[in-house]
Amino acid sequence: MQDSGHSRWPGYVVGLGVVIAAALPAFRPAQHDSFPLSTYPMFARKIDKPHLSFIERLDDRDRAHRLDPELVASDEVMQSYRTIKRAVREGPEAAEALCKSIARRLAKHEKGKREVRLRVVRARFDPVAYFVEDAEPEEREVIASCKAGRNR
Repeated sequence: MQDSGHSRWPGYVVGLGVVIAAALPAFRPAQHDSFPLSTYPMFARKIDKPHLSFIERLDDRDRAHRLDPELVASDEVMQSYRTIKRAVREGPEAAEALCKSIARRLAKHEKGKREVRLRVVRARFDPVAYFVEDAEPEEREVIASCKAGRNR
């Protein structure tokens, strides 16, 4: 009869390996995420007040209205957000180029009936206040502004 303790070692090694692999995410930074062992970083740490970038259109009374994603780049929200974020990250010239491109497209779509005035804005939000109280951003920075359409 064979020693049953000796044949169990591969099982112990594999079991210990699984336990270590499952515990490793606890020792990585909260921002790190990987498949299949996710730390769910969006829930693993408190997120401070993030900066978000967006495009806003000014009406005839200079009131700002955020542009819908499909008017920016795509009807996919994240694609439009990434387009704006990339332009802001690349600097004021890239943000202004994006602004002018969107303004020209909107003016052409509206057949020049009125002037299109846009701003690229980077703002800091308190996420809880924004979603619960519909609060305005705590900080705002206009990265670029542009016009297109009538009188241009």
